[in-house]
Amino acid sequence: MYRHLGLITIILLSLASISLGKQAIPKGEPIALSMPGDFYMAPQWSPNGDQVAAAGPSYTGLFLIDFPSGVAIQLSNAYSAGYGFAWSHSGTRIASRIAHFDNMLRTNTLVSFNTEDYSTQLISEPRTRMTGTPLWSTTDSHVYLTNADKFESFHANNSRTTSLSESLFYVKDGQLLHRDTAGNNDRTLPVNQDNITSYAVSPDGSRIVYSTSGQKLWIANSDGSGQHSLGSGIAPDWSPDSKWIVFMLTEDDGHTMLGSELYLLDTDTETRLNISNTPDQLEMHPDWSPDGSWIVFDTEGRGQLFIQQVEWR
Repeated sequence: MYRHLGLITIILLSLASISLGKQAIPKGEPIALSMPGDFYMAPQWSPNGDQVAAAGPSYTGLFLIDFPSGVAIQLSNAYSAGYGFAWSHSGTRIASRIAHFDNMLRTNTLVSFNTEDYSTQLISEPRTRMTGTPLWSTTDSHVYLTNADKFESFHANNSRTTSLSESLFYVKDGQLLHRDTAGNNDRTLPVNQDNITSYAVSPDGSRIVYSTSGQKLWIANSDGSGQHSLGSGIAPDWSPDSKWIVFMLTEDDGHTMLGSELYLLDTDTETRLNISNTPDQLEMHPDWSPDGSWIVFDTEGRGQLFIQQVEWR
């Protein structure tokens, strides 16, 4: 039985001095962050942990859910606004690629939603054939389109500063690439795995965890060396100390989702712990809070968001 959101305030007081330790252990039962009947998908914590952004049904619309009150504000009702959105490092903006339809003609626009005054800023002009998902530069001055047919860089504000010199990782055609933005050079990481479906770079930048077709979970150093299997899993996310991974493991019959569970994995010992273990509930898309205290996730079919407290020992 999942607990009610009203318990969060008491728990938060007890976590005021929390610090990350050696072992992550789920504490208590998951707590509802959103109300029953409200449907959200693919939640992501804000950089300072005071909000969760989430997509609406079928990735239509984008919402902000306050933590810990659970009060929700809709930033957009646009089609695909919730697909692959990205928080800026400052936490004041969210980049999204939204879609428009005019007599069956689809155009896309890269936009930035302000999380303080809820305004919308255009980053690109509307156009057809825009693919990919946004990724902010380290200074929040640019937004890149990655996982696309072509890597693109856009100025995120009205200024026209020169291109940045930085390195980043992204996936293209199922391959994990490292890009030097100054030289516009891509290097395919030698991880020898095709069809990468999701990935996450550790907060300290030293390692990458990624999943491939068939729900195979892998880990490698950021230069592509030392790759090895972590077993089955998908949609991984790192703990803030770069030591633990949370991920989901699903089961289907080729048409219908039959099960989905969340696991914690210690990257030192590679032991895994099921933190959901609910055959009648499908937990998906876990995301670790910036302070390591909570994991937020959505529930397939139900659409309600929950948070799981994490204790460090």
